[in-house]
Amino acid sequence: MIDEMAVFDEPDETPAVPVAQPVDPEIRELQEDVSGHADADDFDRNAAEYLLKKEFLIRKDLAKAVAFIDAEIAEAQGTLARLEARREEIAKPFQKRLDWLAQRFDDAITAWARAALAFARTKTIKLAYGSISFRKQKDQIAVSDTPAATQWARVHAPELLTFTDQTAAAKLVNELAPDLLVIDDGLVGRYVTESGDIPAGVTVTAVEDKPYIKTTEIRQ
Repeated sequence: MIDEMAVFDEPDETPAVPVAQPVDPEIRELQEDVSGHADADDFDRNAAEYLLKKEFLIRKDLAKAVAFIDAEIAEAQGTLARLEARREEIAKPFQKRLDWLAQRFDDAITAWARAALAFARTKTIKLAYGSISFRKQKDQIAVSDTPAATQWARVHAPELLTFTDQTAAAKLVNELAPDLLVIDDGLVGRYVTESGDIPAGVTVTAVEDKPYIKTTEIRQ
């Protein structure tokens, strides 16, 4: 039984105070510096000049900071290229031996393995130092008698047929069933660009130029 004299706490409807997220010290310093020169709500040419200069100086400092790493990377790349060339030279005599073995015995070992697996359920022969296996390949399909294949497709699978001359096909459709032809958006775009004419039913809408902001290139 509920105690009628019990006192229930009223829900606290006081709105929660948002907790401020900590700001990176470097970003805080930048915010303080920028706040005196540029305001996003009251922007002008001086603000643009200041921001581009600020970005340029930051990029310049960045280039200086990572310059020694870039130099080490360049040196490492040169070393890697020399090592790769050296590796190829060292590998040449060994590769020659491998190529000779393959050229001399591949056909023989393949024929032997094929015969050995002729009545086996597996397609792999495992040996002490390797294995010989056979993997099923996709069948190669090609039309060897075009007239006969075409006649068959007309009766059994007309979806396999296509026009040998798209221009002639379009002219034929235009003469016999013009309602089947519709305008091609891609062709219309090229026509308007090349001729300057705007066909009926076509709308051309100008698009604002896209801004591209670039600071001066940093040269080492």
